[in-house]
Amino acid sequence: MEPTLTDDNVRIALSVQGTEHPVLSLFGEYSPRLGQFSKNYHMVEENRSRQDYARKNFGFFADLLEETDPFTLAPLEIIAIWARLTDFELPRYESARMLAFRYATEYVDGALGSSGRYNFETGGFPPEACITPDQIEAMGKRVEDVRLSVDNIQEYIDGLPDAVREIVRLTRTGDTQKVAELIRLIEDRKNIPHINSLEKLQISENFGNGILELRMSMSEAVRHLF
Repeated sequence: MEPTLTDDNVRIALSVQGTEHPVLSLFGEYSPRLGQFSKNYHMVEENRSRQDYARKNFGFFADLLEETDPFTLAPLEIIAIWARLTDFELPRYESARMLAFRYATEYVDGALGSSGRYNFETGGFPPEACITPDQIEAMGKRVEDVRLSVDNIQEYIDGLPDAVREIVRLTRTGDTQKVAELIRLIEDRKNIPHINSLEKLQISENFGNGILELRMSMSEAVRHLF
């Protein structure tokens, strides 16, 4: 059972101290390579050009992920990974997509699990992967696990479950006073130092975009099956 997010364990995860995880070990072992890529990446000025640079040169990160031992992506683990990844200033959407792909294909049979770089660079799956509907379904369930972990992090930041939905609900009822109170409570909470640091990691946005792109490639693969 995953531990509940508390102020204490979130602070520890943000510091990365005492957190052991196969992905975290990559940042130590391949620090020079990751650092050099990040330096070159940020020298590219225009955003679209920077995205193209990442697509052509960051696929090695998917290879490194495939070489790790099996891992989980519980909320505290994601926080620690993202804190370290942010230190290196690596592309966040792209990293989230590759991380989710690696996790999603961990226990999928066939060549699919070794196609992370191909999926990142092309948006598709290699012919030799021989994708099946069962494989896509299995991937989808594990991608959903990642999304739930990310949602748990956002709920901790907001201080209540599904804050956006509650604001929408109250807005529809016309209760503007309660909407304003709820927004103020959320904003006040984000002024707490460690919660402010956690929010600045932009985990929800990063994984939201990364998972969306991965799901689009999965949907396209399913479309070609029929």
